[in-house]
Amino acid sequence: MAHKTLFDLRTDHVSAGPRQLTAAELLANFDGLRADGLTSGPLKVSAKADATRGQAVVDVFLNETLIHRAMMTFAKPVLDINVAAGGAAAKGCIRLELESAPQFSAVTIDVLASDSAGSHPMRGQVTTWAAKGLPVIGDYVRVL
Repeated sequence: MAHKTLFDLRTDHVSAGPRQLTAAELLANFDGLRADGLTSGPLKVSAKADATRGQAVVDVFLNETLIHRAMMTFAKPVLDINVAAGGAAAKGCIRLELESAPQFSAVTIDVLASDSAGSHPMRGQVTTWAAKGLPVIGDYVRVL
């Protein structure tokens, strides 16, 4: 097996071209942002929004178990929920509603959760923010 030189390693990466960021790299953009949330019966939803990117990360918990973590974007603005676990269930959708600056964008929810205690509707805004700039469509890295 031949050893690669530093030049070979550099050209291998350059020839690969740009790559899309991983989920972990994208989620790191939301570290340190404030999380807003709602709770209704067994369902808890929290959201962190980046006003400069027009994106949000939404966590959905059922009976305190994380069932969904989704990045909501201009290209993927709807998260459908239809899950049952541990005697509880939730069905509905969460939406990213983007507006142009200086209007307010929001993450909204319309989900019905149920457990042995009954039905627990969750409707309204999970979080809202003043829009800034245009939404980011994709993130890529190019090794130089």
